[in-house]
Amino acid sequence: MRTEKRNQTKEDAILQAAEHEFFTKGFDGARTTSIAKNAGVTHAMLHYYFKTKENLFDIIVSKKFEILVNMFLVTVSSSNLSLEVRLKEAMESHFNFILKNPELPRFFVNEIYSSPEHFKLIVKILKPKIKKTFKIAQSKLDAETAKKHKEKVDVRHIIMDIVALNVFPFIAYPIMQILFGKEFINMTNFMEQRKKETVETMMCRLQKII
Repeated sequence: MRTEKRNQTKEDAILQAAEHEFFTKGFDGARTTSIAKNAGVTHAMLHYYFKTKENLFDIIVSKKFEILVNMFLVTVSSSNLSLEVRLKEAMESHFNFILKNPELPRFFVNEIYSSPEHFKLIVKILKPKIKKTFKIAQSKLDAETAKKHKEKVDVRHIIMDIVALNVFPFIAYPIMQILFGKEFINMTNFMEQRKKETVETMMCRLQKII
């Protein structure tokens, strides 16, 4: 039992170090020697647990993608809430997730363009869940618009709106720091204000269509 716990601790340490290494340096810039050093293990031990750099990268990114997909799936699938409340909660959960992982948006954008082959495999694995999430959301949206005799809306645009509103502040934040100075913009305070702004904007959009 102690050996299993020790091995799990080592694996967790490697995953945590790898996450930081990949998200700050990208796949091409990341080094397994650096990951091993920061995890407090030998380079040979890292390869014993995770075999290759590519495998470690796929595990890290798949985990983040799965969290995001499950987050939307659980919220949208909730039957005891109105669609408006469900989308509001999904948007807030999505924003909070990025707030805990602020380097993710820039990482995803950079890697999707520089290493698209990695993401194609990951998306292929998660595609059934993604399709299920969109199907449920579209069904709920269709029911709402039909009930109020409003024109049918493509849920993909709603999801795109949520992603755009939530993601862009984190991509633009470094530019804002340069323009206004680090002492002028506190990350936590500024992003909490942005969350309120983006949710209010999305709620106004939803009120017009449902």
